[in-house]
Amino acid sequence: MRTKPSNKKLANISLEAFSLMEMVVTMAIIAIIMVMLSNVLINSIVISQRSIARSFIREEVATVLDLIAIDIRKATTIGACDGSLLAANCDFVIGTAYSWEMCDDPGGSTVKVICKRDAQGNILYSTSPSLQIDTFRFEQGYGLVGSARERNVLVTIVGSHVNTKLSIRNVVSQVAISSRNYYLIAR
Repeated sequence: MRTKPSNKKLANISLEAFSLMEMVVTMAIIAIIMVMLSNVLINSIVISQRSIARSFIREEVATVLDLIAIDIRKATTIGACDGSLLAANCDFVIGTAYSWEMCDDPGGSTVKVICKRDAQGNILYSTSPSLQIDTFRFEQGYGLVGSARERNVLVTIVGSHVNTKLSIRNVVSQVAISSRNYYLIAR
């Protein structure tokens, strides 16, 4: 909007300015854009949190399966690896006796974790309390027909994140571990 100045010296200079209505409309448009951008930002943060938590759970499950696989492959004697959840247990000997099993979180939370114990019952390793174990199972796999020699041990873990708001459920991982030509001793 153009206005003419009252001073004669400034008569040839045109002054431009925004009216109050134009300022209100501009502010409203900026506010709408800011609300849309903040929703995008909030959704991006939520997706990022879920992605990081899902990655952590997958990593934790993969790590414990790798550790179990290493122990079973190195074992000179493998006890019965069987059962599920609280009854899941795999006893083995690598110089001394060890076992993988479900146990209470050493940190004191109410979540059940997977632990590696020595013969005295000391916990040598436990999974993170952020990983809630839904399924933990040992099964004897295939081997020579009619023989306990060269059997595989099938380990299954299904986990979820303890924070239910993240909606991370049913992270499944399963591995068949060769017992490397050693005998599985049945209970």
